[in-house]
Amino acid sequence: MLPVSDLRTPRRLGVLFTLVAVSLSLFQCKKSDEPEPVGGDTNLVASWKMTQYGLKDGQGVIEYFDKISGQVAPCLYTQEFIFASDGGVTRGGRDGCALAGVGSTDELIPSNGGSKWRTTGTTLTVLKSDGSKADFTYELSGMTLRLEALDRATGRMHVFLLKKP
Repeated sequence: MLPVSDLRTPRRLGVLFTLVAVSLSLFQCKKSDEPEPVGGDTNLVASWKMTQYGLKDGQGVIEYFDKISGQVAPCLYTQEFIFASDGGVTRGGRDGCALAGVGSTDELIPSNGGSKWRTTGTTLTVLKSDGSKADFTYELSGMTLRLEALDRATGRMHVFLLKKP
C-alpha cells in the first residue's frame, strides 16, 4: 500500500489540471462572437438629402449631372440617407433608383431597416441585414456630406453630395 502523501499528489495534479483547463476555456476570445462595431463619427448622425450626383474619372475630374437635363433618374434627388445614433441606417425616397455599375441606391443603403453603419478613418461602411456591406469614402464639410462609391462596371467613382435638410 502507498503512503497517504503519495496518493494526494496525483489528485492535486488532477485538480490543478482541471482548473487550468476550465480557466482557459472560459477566458478564450473568439473573434466571431464579437459583434461588428457600429457608429463612429457622431457628426454623421442626421438625415441627409441628396443634392448632387456625379461620376469621378481616374484623374479625379468629377462630372456632375443635372436633374433638369434628364441625365440622371429624377428619383436620385428624392433619396435621403438617415444615420441614427444607435448605429442604424436607412434610406428614404423612392426605391429602385438605378446607378450604373453599383446597381441601385437600394443596394447601397436599403430602405427596409436592419442595416448598421460604422466609420474607420475616412471610410464609411454600411453593414446590411443580409450580411453584405457597402463601402464609401466620406467627407464632412459643415452641412454637406460627400460620399464616394466605386462603379464596378467602369472603375469610376459615384459621387453623392448630401445636405442636412
